[in-house]
Parts: sequence; structure tokens; C-alpha cells
Amino acid sequence: MLAAACLSPTDPFDDIDVTIAVAPTVVRLDAPVTVAVSVINSSPRMFFLSTNPCPVRFEVATRTGMVVGPALQICALIAMPSRGLAPGERFVFTASWDGRGREGPLPVGEYRIRGVPFGRSGPHGTPVVVTLQE
Repeated sequence: MLAAACLSPTDPFDDIDVTIAVAPTVVRLDAPVTVAVSVINSSPRMFFLSTNPCPVRFEVATRTGMVVGPALQICALIAMPSRGLAPGERFVFTASWDGRGREGPLPVGEYRIRGVPFGRSGPHGTPVVVTLQE
């Protein structure tokens, strides 16, 4: 028998919080935006986290939720050890985004940036709206 559950008492992400900070939130194409994705261990136990900076730990989506960015990256296979987060400890992934999507520059408009420090399967945090201007 095969069973699957999400956010159960045994879920490894049950007590892991993700927050995201983006600055500035109104920007012109090619101007850098700083994206900081924080992972906070709210559990009473040690949590182990992969701290490899590639791929970036955020995604850019349209209002309808279609993921359009950031631009695709080529990541080197670097064996980075996991980092232990003690109870209450925070780790921050910081990256820059230039308004480019997976297929080139994005059109003017509003986009949602959300943290994905564990890919799409783990906690994401609340998205931040960023406006691209001409």
C-alpha cells in the first residue's frame, strides 16, 4: 500500500517558516532587484538545509500563477554539505533579479516573487508583488 501526506506531524517542513523580502518593488527592466528568502527553523529539533546558491531559491509568476522566471541558470555540480539550523535559527538566501524571464525580458506589468527554498514541494512563504516599468 502506498500512502502520501502533506504537512502531517511527521512532515519535515512542519515547523519550517519561509519569508521573502524584495527591494525595490517598483523597478525598470534591467535594474537589479534584491531577493532575500529566509528559512526559519521553528521546531524544537535541528533541521538540515542545502545551502547551495544555485539554482536561485525564488520564482517569478504572473498574476494568474504561471511561472515565468527568473532566467534559467546553468549550475555547476558542487557538493556542498548541508547546514544545520538549530531551533529558532534563520538562514537567508540572497540573489538578484533583473526583470528577465525564462524566455528573455518580461513585459511591463505586475509579477509575484515567491520563495522556493525547497523547490515546489516545500513551504513557499507569501509572495511579494513587483512592478516592472518602462
